[in-house]
Amino acid sequence: LDLFAQIDRQELVAKFIINQGEVLKKLEAWSDLYKLAQRALELHLTYGTEEQIAQDYGFLAEAAMHESKWDHASQLAELAVAIQDQSTGNPLEIAQYQNSYFSILTESQSNLEEWQATVNQLEKARRKTSPHHDLHSYISILKALKKLYFDQDQYGKSAIIKEEQLRVEHQYGLKAFIGINPLKPQQKSDSSPIIPREIKVYGRLEDVNNLVARIKSQEHKLIVIHGVSGVGKSSLINSGLIPTLLAENSEDNQAISPILLRVYTDWMRNSDSATWNLEYVLETLRKKHQKNNLKVLILDQFEELFTVCPKPAQRLPLYQFLYECLSLNFVKVVLSIQTDYLHYLLE
Repeated sequence: LDLFAQIDRQELVAKFIINQGEVLKKLEAWSDLYKLAQRALELHLTYGTEEQIAQDYGFLAEAAMHESKWDHASQLAELAVAIQDQSTGNPLEIAQYQNSYFSILTESQSNLEEWQATVNQLEKARRKTSPHHDLHSYISILKALKKLYFDQDQYGKSAIIKEEQLRVEHQYGLKAFIGINPLKPQQKSDSSPIIPREIKVYGRLEDVNNLVARIKSQEHKLIVIHGVSGVGKSSLINSGLIPTLLAENSEDNQAISPILLRVYTDWMRNSDSATWNLEYVLETLRKKHQKNNLKVLILDQFEELFTVCPKPAQRLPLYQFLYECLSLNFVKVVLSIQTDYLHYLLE
C-alpha cells in the first residue's frame, strides 16, 4: 500500500486497503483500525463502491464500540447498514456484512442505554445534592458526569460540567480562580462569604482595607473607585469589599450593610428616568433605617450611565437621587467607574 501511494496509484490503495483493515480487526488494534478506516473512507468516496464505503463505516463503528464510544458507534453502524442497503453486489456477501453491522448496532445501543441510565442517575443525584451541605459528594458527581459525557464525545455537555466544577471549587476555596470573568466571593461550608485567595495573593487586600477604612471614616461620604477597563474593579468590590463589610463593624459598633447595584442591569434598562423608581428606592432606604446601621450604596460600572443616557438632562434624576442619598447620615455611596469616564463626574 505504501508503494502504491508513492507512485500515486490511489485507486490501487483503495482496492486493497480493506484487507489491511481486516488484519487490524483480527489483531484488535482498534485505534489503528479507526485511523485506517478514516483514510479508506476518503479514498473510497473517490475510487470505491458503496459496499466498500459501508465496510469503512463498519470498521469505524467497531473501533468506536471497543473504545466504549457507544453513541458514536451506534450512529456509524446505522450509516453502514443504510449504505449497504444501496449496494448492488453479491447478495450473500451483502447479507453477511449487514449482519455484522446489525450486531455492532445492537451491542452499541444496549450499552448506550446503560450509559444513559447511569447519566440519568448522576444528574438526579446532582440536582438533589447541595454543595453547601455535601461539597465533596457534589464535586465527585460532577467529575463522574464530566468523564461520561467526554467519553461519548459529548464535549459541549462535558465542558458545561467542567465549568460548573471549576466555579464551585473556586467558590469554596478548593481551587484558584481560572478565567476572565470578575471574581465572585467564596463561601465556607456554612455559606458565609470569605475573601478569595487571589485578592490576598495579588496584593489587593491592602486596597480592600483602605476602602473599608474610608467607609468607616466620618470624613468620606462619597468614594470613587476608578481604573482602566479590566483592571479588576468589579472583582475588588464583589470578592473583597463586600465580604469584608459584611464581617466588619464600625468603631462605634454600627453594622454595615452593603447594597450592590450595577447601574444598567438594575435600573437603567432604558433612558426614561420615570422607569427607574428612584423615589421608591430612596423612600425604602429611609423607612428601613435602623439605629447603628450604616448602608453603603455601591454602584458598579457607573460608566454605563453615560452610554444609556448620553444627554446631561437624562442623567439629572440619578444625580439628584445620589445627592439625596448623601444627605442621609446613615448612607454612604461608592462609585466604580472607568478612568475614561471620570471627567463626567464634574457634572
